[in-house]
Amino acid sequence: MNDEIVIDIHDTTIEVKSQTGKKVFNLGDVFSINETELSKEYASQASLYAYFAQLSAFADHSVMIKDLSRDQEYARADEACRAELERNNKKYTEAVVKSMILQDVDYDKAYKRHAQAVYDASLLKSIVRALEQRANMLISLGSHLRHEDSMTGMNIRERQFTDSVENAKKIMKDRVK
Repeated sequence: MNDEIVIDIHDTTIEVKSQTGKKVFNLGDVFSINETELSKEYASQASLYAYFAQLSAFADHSVMIKDLSRDQEYARADEACRAELERNNKKYTEAVVKSMILQDVDYDKAYKRHAQAVYDASLLKSIVRALEQRANMLISLGSHLRHEDSMTGMNIRERQFTDSVENAKKIMKDRVK
């Protein structure tokens, strides 16, 4: 049973499982900012953040479930190991029992499922943090562009161009007289 949330991550793409099915995202596209379409970027940021935050919460829930399942498998293996040792009239220490549990195939599978769930949750939390940074960058970029726009006429090149146009108009006006 494939119950992983992060199905695959390769180079810059990530495939995730959600309640609606599998989705593939190019992380380069997710985090890129198109400065020419800031309105679109602002509009999509909240939903993108919410989607990955929901996946992150789903992954945290999965970790808790896998943690419980791993603990239950440990308890089952512990009980089975002790019963086997007692059936064979063998003396044992806690270290021997623990060693047998760690070699148990079902416990190993439960442990690996838990480790994968922890990895998925950590990866999705990192993406959510990166989306928070992206939101801050959008805010800064918007502020910078507004500031730049309010500085119209302050650019030296623009002022030189405006001065040369005015100078050309004056010369043409003087020639007409």
